[in-house]
Amino acid sequence: MRLYALHKRQFVAVFVLFFICLFITILIGIAGPSVIIQSSYYKSEDQQKQISGPYKLEASNLDKFHQRLWLTMKTTTDSNGKKKTIYIYINGAPNVLSRCE
Repeated sequence: MRLYALHKRQFVAVFVLFFICLFITILIGIAGPSVIIQSSYYKSEDQQKQISGPYKLEASNLDKFHQRLWLTMKTTTDSNGKKKTIYIYINGAPNVLSRCE
């Protein structure tokens, strides 16, 4: 469809229809479920729930995209500049070891 071949009324209708579809898409995105699940653990909440190694991360069978995506995380500590070494072993993948400092 060539825009320069349209009449003025048709030209306006195309843009109005585009913005209506855009508005509906934004509403569905806002009203839909959250796509990010976050878990936060704080030291002051419960002494029994303190996280200490070794870390065991479990997930159901995932496709390759989600296998990479679910391991994305941000870890914050109150270590005051002290270096700590964390080893993460991935079960099921031969000879895979990730080391974070």
